[in-house]
Amino acid sequence: MQLFRAARSVSFGNKKKWKAKYRGNPKIITLKAVDKRNWEECAELEPSPEQQRFMVSNLYSIAECQFLDGFVSKTIYNDDVLIGFTMFGLDPDDGNYWVYRFMIDERFQGRGHGYHAMLLVIDEIRKASDRTDVIMIGYKPDNELARKLYRKSGFREEGISPWGEMLAKYRFA
Repeated sequence: MQLFRAARSVSFGNKKKWKAKYRGNPKIITLKAVDKRNWEECAELEPSPEQQRFMVSNLYSIAECQFLDGFVSKTIYNDDVLIGFTMFGLDPDDGNYWVYRFMIDERFQGRGHGYHAMLLVIDEIRKASDRTDVIMIGYKPDNELARKLYRKSGFREEGISPWGEMLAKYRFA
């Protein structure tokens, strides 16, 4: 289990700013495997109604991950509360790591959890023995919330893909 506090030391350059934001009471964000204990609860998570058109259901993603070699699906927890889902792995088509899915349930949005969870995803990929120099992510060009989150997390837009998604790239320095 990776703790947010560990990722924070990698990702936050200004400790005073971080402490002021959380006033000494940080939430612990963790990534855990999707398993027989949490998959049903994970499948019930949903983004806000205006975001639902941008993504497939978690249930579809959990099923899809069973057939994608090199990909993992993870739940996102805030302390002991399941708040989100992500799926990422090494894409055989281009040999890069991709974040295929990333979502925070509508009840937990707007609190910074998505940003901290994305930092954990980046850190987990950084530590992978087969990691590449970049992480790729794709999203609908009109998904402004995704654009802001990914930009804040260090992704830079590369342009529109042939299939119509905005592609963004995170480079390990």
